[in-house]
Amino acid sequence: MNKETYLKKYSGFEIPKSLKQLIEFSLENDPSFSNGFEFLIEKSENLLEFYSAEEKFLESFVSIGYADEIESEYAFWAKNGYDLTNTPIVAFGEGGIHQIVAKNFDELVRILTFDQEPLIDWGEISFLKDENDFESSISAKKFHIWFENIMKSSIITSNEEIEAIIVDAQEIYQSDLEKWISEFYEEFDFEIYVEKSLTRIEAINSYKGLFDFCRDFEQTSKTEEPEYNCPIWVFKGKKENQAIDQLKKSKYPNDFIEWHQSYGAFSLGFYSIKVISTQSVVEENESNYWSLLTHNNYTILTTDGSGNAYIANKNIDSEIKFIDHNNYLQINTIPDIYEEYYNFSIDDKSYNGEIDIDKVIDDNGEYILNSEYIAKYISEIVESTSYTSFFSFLKGKLDEGFRLYFGL
Repeated sequence: MNKETYLKKYSGFEIPKSLKQLIEFSLENDPSFSNGFEFLIEKSENLLEFYSAEEKFLESFVSIGYADEIESEYAFWAKNGYDLTNTPIVAFGEGGIHQIVAKNFDELVRILTFDQEPLIDWGEISFLKDENDFESSISAKKFHIWFENIMKSSIITSNEEIEAIIVDAQEIYQSDLEKWISEFYEEFDFEIYVEKSLTRIEAINSYKGLFDFCRDFEQTSKTEEPEYNCPIWVFKGKKENQAIDQLKKSKYPNDFIEWHQSYGAFSLGFYSIKVISTQSVVEENESNYWSLLTHNNYTILTTDGSGNAYIANKNIDSEIKFIDHNNYLQINTIPDIYEEYYNFSIDDKSYNGEIDIDKVIDDNGEYILNSEYIAKYISEIVESTSYTSFFSFLKGKLDEGFRLYFGL
């Protein structure tokens, strides 16, 4: 980031001295000094256009930077005209979420010393930190020293300190913010929204576009139709790099790994399927529930929420199939497979059929888990789908679930 380039978007505004100082600090050190925060070089209007495209509204907010991994944003509310030195800071989330977070930029900088990205939701913004699952930003220590020396204040060490700052700021500004936004926010038209959503789904050409649609839909549903059970939902867990490595070792499809490298910390619901997190994928594939599949070159991609699964054959990168959980899929069900599908029992000493017992039992007297008979059984119970990549599968299921839910 270049300081002069960044400051161009503030042309004509009087900005806080601390903003220039923080930019200089960021340029001199690793820019990762507070979890989730990143300076935005361009003036962003993506989240604002959810409310209105009117120039008067868009110019009333000036972006500062990203607030979290999913690109929520901090912005100055230019309620004092061109003077931003003592104007409130707003946190904008997806789908119309907006919360006052601080009375001025200096307070925001102090909040950043807590090194925790915010959870921005309807009616609240919080910075809850789990000390048992927390990793400091690369430049956090340097940032803390800088803050105490330059800002002449103490860093924040508790959720309670941040909450006090937010409550104080919201008591002064949140009501005025709601009134200002209500002057521009267009009334929600459900039919138009559904039509636009289908057009947007059709145009999705990347995992980011797909994920962004899900976040937007979930938040819009909470806003406009709080009484119905949202058919598309997003739940954030934690990213597991070791789990990603495990997917690579297990020869998962490349575009499946690509999804998990970007969004593996999330679980998503598409009405008819559940897109599970990276860690859950690893756990599913290590589970006894699918043990025969995993021993026969299949990997579990995701589930439909009722115990069934979508799977891929490691030897055929583009093939996605469906498996009903009511079939015999555990190691302890192997005798049932042979008895019901091959009329063979290991205890039947008089058997004189076509089964080659040397291909059923190994030298240790154990069932061969990937025998040609088990492989044939699995090939007959898996069902083909029309999806030849994980991206086409997710996009197709998103479109299908959306249409089913709204009866289209």
